[in-house]
Amino acid sequence: MTNRSTVTNLVCLTQSLCEVVDKGGQMDVIYADFSKAFDSINHDILLQKLSSFGFSLKLMNLISSYLSNRSNFVFFNGFESDNYVSTSGVPQRSNLGPLLFNLFINELLTSVNCSTLAYADDIKLFCPIYNIEDSARLQSNWDHLVCWSDFNRLKLNFDKCYVVSYTKKNILFKPIT
Repeated sequence: MTNRSTVTNLVCLTQSLCEVVDKGGQMDVIYADFSKAFDSINHDILLQKLSSFGFSLKLMNLISSYLSNRSNFVFFNGFESDNYVSTSGVPQRSNLGPLLFNLFINELLTSVNCSTLAYADDIKLFCPIYNIEDSARLQSNWDHLVCWSDFNRLKLNFDKCYVVSYTKKNILFKPIT
């Protein structure tokens, strides 16, 4: 999005955190990361999602053509791999790739009942915690994200997923297991 960045994302989260913590409350944040997200998008699932948005048949055919039979190679330290055809994923260094990824995860972001922030494949779920029901709600949203991820064949990188509790007393930081 124009005029949006990782800094904007961080400022939005910081504002929410400060509002809760300044009042003596606690904010729990789940930091989630998809594993090789742009490379893992299933084309058939993506096209089904785009169709559900009401994209015209001509546009669907154009996007399908854009995604299929893409020849790729890896270049690293002066070495280049053989060409191969991608069967999944959206182009990362393109204008259309990030848009297609955002459309792919759109239903996830609109289906949770807590605050969310997303930037590329990094997602934050967060809510103020005042009682056990708030904790259960955040847990339920995490469970929903995990199920959605499995259903849409987009794996979470659990080594990069964490829950952090912010309070005036201390900061609790632990990996999700």
